Amino acid sequence: MNDFKISKKKSTYRKHKRQLLMFNTITSIVLAVCVFATAALGLVAYTVSNMRHTDIIEENVGISEEAKDLPKEIINIALFGIDSRSTKVENLTEALSGRSDTIIILSINTIDKSIKMTSILRDSWVPMLNSKRKPTTNKINAAYSFGGAENALRTVNTNFGLNITDYVAVNMQQMVRIVDILDGDGLKVNITPMEMRRINELSDNSEGFNSPPLTKHGLVKLNPVQAVCYTRIRDDSEETRVLRQQKILGMLFENAKNLSPAEYPAVLNKLLAFVETSLSFDDIYQFAPMLSISSLHLQTTAVPGKEVVAQGGIFEDTNGTWVWKYDIDKAKNYILKWIYGI
Repeated sequence: MNDFKISKKKSTYRKHKRQLLMFNTITSIVLAVCVFATAALGLVAYTVSNMRHTDIIEENVGISEEAKDLPKEIINIALFGIDSRSTKVENLTEALSGRSDTIIILSINTIDKSIKMTSILRDSWVPMLNSKRKPTTNKINAAYSFGGAENALRTVNTNFGLNITDYVAVNMQQMVRIVDILDGDGLKVNITPMEMRRINELSDNSEGFNSPPLTKHGLVKLNPVQAVCYTRIRDDSEETRVLRQQKILGMLFENAKNLSPAEYPAVLNKLLAFVETSLSFDDIYQFAPMLSISSLHLQTTAVPGKEVVAQGGIFEDTNGTWVWKYDIDKAKNYILKWIYGI
């Protein structure tokens, strides 16, 4: 594939990319909280049956011989946010049917205790298997709908040279429920008039939510829907958006860390009802000590981005679909360097 550059044809392309990056980052925050909060509650894991666990067959997820030799001290987990607003959040088969409009690689370094997240934008045009397991090229978010988590993992691994065998999946309505479980007595945030307006716009019925509107700005208590919408605001600078996300993430992490042992069974039982994962309780529990690290910080990047430039648009071979085209090999090399330093 050619070395593409960002198109100057339409400013809407750049806006579209920013919107996708925002949704990816938001979902990664909630999914990461879900993984680590589950780990924090792992002491009573075997008493809980609500968790939907699935088995992944390693031979089916496209790990190359080269990828098998990647450093074992770094654990990669795929986080999938499914484009389903189904309110039947307890019915995971329905709630998790559709395209994975958020695809994040959560990389946990077990040596230096650092965490990195790599967002793969949903409109990335890549090779994959279709629903009949035949080679095709499509937007990367279609891989999940074609063949579930295994096909999505295979698509990520084969295109970017990775070794991912585990995943966590959740949809948008489930994210709100997860925040509801972890938000304690509400999340108190100082918001501006613009933020109040945008939260109210994003939390109305057009997004599948039904939240009462905020009536004032300044220091307010956000409910779970409003908190998720707060992190989705994209009206100002990238730096400000990142600060919003970090603020909510920090509050949720602190709430998860401050749970008492007596609260573990009930909270864990609720939390796991909204998650599908290939991780076992033992897998999750090994991450628990990281929650006690006061300096825990999530480092994030995205592909395409500054390091992997792309051309966005509708092309002859995309059947009228808007996509991002970029050099997959360059993206692979960038991701490996970002995660492993190689």
